[in-house]
Amino acid sequence: MIDLGRLESLRRDVIAVTLGLLWLLALAFLYFDGEDVRKAARFLDALALDTVHIQVPAFAVGFLLVVLGVLLPYCMAQVFEPLTLAVLNACLWVYRRLARTTTEETLDQPALNAMRQCLGHDVSVARDRGEVFLEGFLPRLAKPLARAHQVNSFRCQALLPASLFIAAFAIRVSAAHLPTPWHAVFGTSIGLLAFGLGIQTAITELLEEARALNIAVLVAAKDATKPPQ
Repeated sequence: MIDLGRLESLRRDVIAVTLGLLWLLALAFLYFDGEDVRKAARFLDALALDTVHIQVPAFAVGFLLVVLGVLLPYCMAQVFEPLTLAVLNACLWVYRRLARTTTEETLDQPALNAMRQCLGHDVSVARDRGEVFLEGFLPRLAKPLARAHQVNSFRCQALLPASLFIAAFAIRVSAAHLPTPWHAVFGTSIGLLAFGLGIQTAITELLEEARALNIAVLVAAKDATKPPQ
């Protein structure tokens, strides 16, 4: 029988590996051109001919595949995660400034006050306080909201490498039709356009997710009669 709890615990690692692969693909497509690929193919072909008499143990091949297919993408995701979060936070700050949204116009403070009143403690500095509160007082709403958060988080973190990949692809394609440096300008513009459209949708979904979480917290605090045992 499949252990759903174990699969749920691996979800974050699977997402990290997927994001790392996306970063590797985007950077490789941006840096390497067709001639580099042909040189690499010729090198691998020559290496295979020179080492045809060497028998590589199966465990060594498996270890190499794990390093290249799992560990390297995972490390790439961890390296680029701070950059991704910084870009997303900056875009969110700009969006709120342009929309002139203040804390008083959202449900953040009412939800925080409801949790403080229910728990008897100030949780304003606690991380993921809303998710933890729902898990304890209203778990039937916590799980679907957590899944929605994971989906939105993956979309947001994949937006930057995906836009980079689109820009690199546009640069490669336009290089055959536009002179230097106009093909780079064209490709960069396409990447920025894709990122701009994507970040607008991502921010809207994040704000809707935060609003739904705050509403769920208010409902849970209203129905809660005592802390969970």
